[in-house]
Amino acid sequence: MVETNSSMLPTSGKRKTVMQTEMDDGRIAINLLGYSLFAAKKLDKDQIAGVREELSKFDSLIQKRKDEDLSDEEKIQLRSIAMNLGKTYKISNITSRDVSMIVPNIEKGVKVTKK
Repeated sequence: MVETNSSMLPTSGKRKTVMQTEMDDGRIAINLLGYSLFAAKKLDKDQIAGVREELSKFDSLIQKRKDEDLSDEEKIQLRSIAMNLGKTYKISNITSRDVSMIVPNIEKGVKVTKK
């Protein structure tokens, strides 16, 4: 693994480290808000902000799920957020202590081939 980026970005008045590391297969491993993500490419500062916003929504549903069952609408919302992360940012995996999700390969997906 090769570290490609480590930046300090503000989050709710706190500074958090965002690590982006290139994996041997070309994917980028991202650690953000307690989640490990795999993406097809390194994300810039604005993209990280967008991922952070989506992950906050995702996390609120995951935390709610710990205490009570999610409604059908909330389950759809959870899947929609994951699919949006895949489509917009080419994120293929979302993992934390409470969830492990593989996002389907869509629109050229996250498959990376090295030249």
